[in-house]
Amino acid sequence: MPEFDEPVHSITLGLDGTCMLMHKDGWREAMCGSIAFYDNHGERLHTIYCSATPEYGKEKFKEKFSREIERVKEKFPDVLYIGLADGAKDNWTFLRKYTKRLLLDFYHAREYISKAASAIFGRDTGSKDAWVDDWSSRLKHKQGTASRFLKELEFQRAHLDSKNFIERDEEIRQVITYYKNHKNKMSYARHLKDNLPIGSGVTEAACKVLIKQRMCVSGSRWKDAGASCVLALRALKLTTGRWQQFWDYAMRHGCTLC
Repeated sequence: MPEFDEPVHSITLGLDGTCMLMHKDGWREAMCGSIAFYDNHGERLHTIYCSATPEYGKEKFKEKFSREIERVKEKFPDVLYIGLADGAKDNWTFLRKYTKRLLLDFYHAREYISKAASAIFGRDTGSKDAWVDDWSSRLKHKQGTASRFLKELEFQRAHLDSKNFIERDEEIRQVITYYKNHKNKMSYARHLKDNLPIGSGVTEAACKVLIKQRMCVSGSRWKDAGASCVLALRALKLTTGRWQQFWDYAMRHGCTLC
């Protein structure tokens, strides 16, 4: 763990998956996790990255990520921990064990506003864009907007015209279900007021840089042992300070990376 010039005000935990091509199993989901440290102005101070090759049940990844989290919590036991992720149920099951708050990534919530707008307004892009911008701004800056947005969706659903009614009604119903399932994880106004993050971009960027840019180059297919080594090295390289720490340790003691 590095020494920070500023006090650590909050720590976000995030995890996400992205697909890579395995030698025998085809396209499978590899996992990526991030632990991000923020000061009281909302500026990111440091990020720890973690990843694991595809597996059924994700137990290898969860065990590895849990060890990283426990080490952080030993040093920062009194900091606010926030679980920040997309809407996958398994994410919340894992993050709930380690955090005081759970927050749905704001940009996933906004995507569902756009989805509802497409069903409501169709090709009327002017009305659609204005509606999306209005509700996105309310969701971001006004506490309690998720409940009000659900009422708006029910109103719009009740007043749909007959054109492609079944398909449009189903799309709005899906958005209603999504917001009902996650409205208790949408306290964006409160987080912005306290200079806390509301987006999971750190984790999503890690999926791209740590996994996609190397593991999904043209023509590549991976066996688990080789992929595990490469992902471990990339996580060390991306986490500031760890690359040199790894080599210092290896020079003193030797190391079996795989």
